[in-house]
Amino acid sequence: MKALSKPIFTLYAPAARASETILFQQLKSIAEQDIISKLLGAVHDMVAILNQERQIVYANQHLLDWLELENTEQVCSLRFGEAMQCVHVREMEGGCGTSTNCRSCGALRAILNSQKGESDMAKLCRCK
Repeated sequence: MKALSKPIFTLYAPAARASETILFQQLKSIAEQDIISKLLGAVHDMVAILNQERQIVYANQHLLDWLELENTEQVCSLRFGEAMQCVHVREMEGGCGTSTNCRSCGALRAILNSQKGESDMAKLCRCK
């Protein structure tokens, strides 16, 4: 996805996205650190690394398997709700996180809490 060139109206979280160049750099930076894929591959849960714009830049194999995808590049640049095929992602131009319904999304609330450094990051989320 391309970076937004104009401000996008949002009813909740910011709509801005990283440029393709920045996303590629982020993905490459993580891919170059073999320890990350080994460590997160050993985790028996689904794991995604998100950038500041809440876009996926890494997904472990458990998450890829659940999404029925082959590699991280297939979800790179998507927001969590977009990858999970949330029914609300198309309600607003900004996508995942920008509609009124997103205010009650546990996944988004956990992500936003994490970005603020809050310790309460476990929230209920229903996907698929």
